[in-house]
Amino acid sequence: MNNSLQRISLITLLISSACVILFIAQKTIGLSYDSMCYIQNAIKYRNDHYAPLLSWVLTSFNNAGYDIFECFKIVNAFLLPAIAILASILTMQSTRSYAWSILTAFFVVTNPGIISIFSMLWSEPIFLVLIFSGIYALIRYFDNKQLIYLLVSALMMGAALLTRYAAIPFILTSIYLVSKQKYQNKIPTEFLLFTLIAAIIPLTILISIKPPFNDTTRELAFHVISLSHIKYAIITLSNWLIPALLSDRIKIALSVLITIVFLKTVFKEKNVKENISPVSHALISFGITYILFLIAAISFFDYYIALDSRILSPIYIIAVILTLSHPRTQIFIKKYLIIIIVLTLITALYTVIDIRINGQWCNGRRWIESPLIERMKSIPEKTTIYSNKPDIIYACTKRQANMLPRKYNPYSQKINTDYLKELKEIGEKNNIRIVYFTIEPREYIISEQELIDNISIHIEETTKDGKIYSIK
Repeated sequence: MNNSLQRISLITLLISSACVILFIAQKTIGLSYDSMCYIQNAIKYRNDHYAPLLSWVLTSFNNAGYDIFECFKIVNAFLLPAIAILASILTMQSTRSYAWSILTAFFVVTNPGIISIFSMLWSEPIFLVLIFSGIYALIRYFDNKQLIYLLVSALMMGAALLTRYAAIPFILTSIYLVSKQKYQNKIPTEFLLFTLIAAIIPLTILISIKPPFNDTTRELAFHVISLSHIKYAIITLSNWLIPALLSDRIKIALSVLITIVFLKTVFKEKNVKENISPVSHALISFGITYILFLIAAISFFDYYIALDSRILSPIYIIAVILTLSHPRTQIFIKKYLIIIIVLTLITALYTVIDIRINGQWCNGRRWIESPLIERMKSIPEKTTIYSNKPDIIYACTKRQANMLPRKYNPYSQKINTDYLKELKEIGEKNNIRIVYFTIEPREYIISEQELIDNISIHIEETTKDGKIYSIK
């Protein structure tokens, strides 16, 4: 395949990926509880514990009179090709091969987790593009020592920190790699500039915002990583390899089999050059630091972190680049290329169809068609609503609802000793409706029985998925 045809193939792939995002999110972009927080921050000009860049972007859309959901759908349609280009360029720098760089872009845009992320109103799409832009610019700086690349890298990393706190391990790794460079001057101006722009200025902005303490604030508290975290990570890894229509057990078993074949093929070959490029060395450092960051975050700040495709997406992109850049792993890819491409396309096609038909997260089909959601639409506008799933209510009706008291903080596992007092305060208010979903209950929120036992309420509506209560 000549270079012109390869370029055309890459451009076609990128355009197709953008069209897929627009197709998936034609009705509406995916929403979750985090999405609601970002939207509320944008509409009410406030900030909570979330890094603020996404809220600032949404605020600009809102102030300009544009629909937030439609705008972000278009933004994501541009960002998916952007992250694919960045990944392919990094592979190109390692391999000097158009074929491997195109394959990198292919595996990025067809991954089920990546497709899901870029069809949601989340900060991850912006974060991934900023982080890998920063990594690319930093590697270019190491190659030619041009200060402009260092400044661009610092700006991208700093912006990523204002997007997600998960940028911290990437910034720390970058500072370490920059500090290892040989400088002629005694005081490394480049190192100081990078640290200032990438870390000190963004951190100063975050501290100056002074987010209020609320029930989603991460508190320092030790909690041991559980088997559920490990199980979730294994399922996520298997979802990267096997179509989601199979059960978790089958996917895990097949993933183990694929891993065994992969390792056997990779280490069987003896006459293989083991040259690891500077790009690979840098990516390995970033990947290790990010994994250590996740372990520390779960252990001390956020027990509620699920090691899903959203959280592990940087690891996936790094893994794809490393796999397609190393001579040994290239042997496995070449040997089973057709099978891998077919399996990848089936998985991607299933993901696209499933999200298009059933939606995802808060505005999934099961919630949009919920009988309880339909019944609650008749509640007068001036009535205050409390619920165990206010995010679902907002996603499906665009109506505000308050969260019922939490028994414990799901992030830090800290017990809320005042939850019954908070519940009784709700029971003393007027013009209140409680919309309680009985399917997929949230363990950290008061149960329906606790509602009945502690405040005077009566049932107004009953559906197969919940009840609407009013205060007596």
